[in-house]
Amino acid sequence: MMREMDEKRTAGRLRSHSLSVDARERAVVTGAEELLSFHDTEVCIVTSLGVLAIEGEELHIERLNLDEGQVIVRGLIYGANYDDSTQPQSTGGLFQRLLRR
Repeated sequence: MMREMDEKRTAGRLRSHSLSVDARERAVVTGAEELLSFHDTEVCIVTSLGVLAIEGEELHIERLNLDEGQVIVRGLIYGANYDDSTQPQSTGGLFQRLLRR
């Protein structure tokens, strides 16, 4: 059973995912599965390679198409961090950790 779960997780990670940042003003994310939260200083996205947090100022979602797995974020981007130790299904703990940042 555990091996089956690991194989599914590995297969999920093989899906295409990319993050590109253009002039610290535009971030294009592919392989997006879910938008966890967004506000003007942080956007959190579940990707095929873990939870991605994009941090900055005056951030806004320019495009959100989860059918295609694409999210475009505009604003002044300070950085991006992945947290693959968190399971997206346990939203209570994740949201609490994200709000503490």
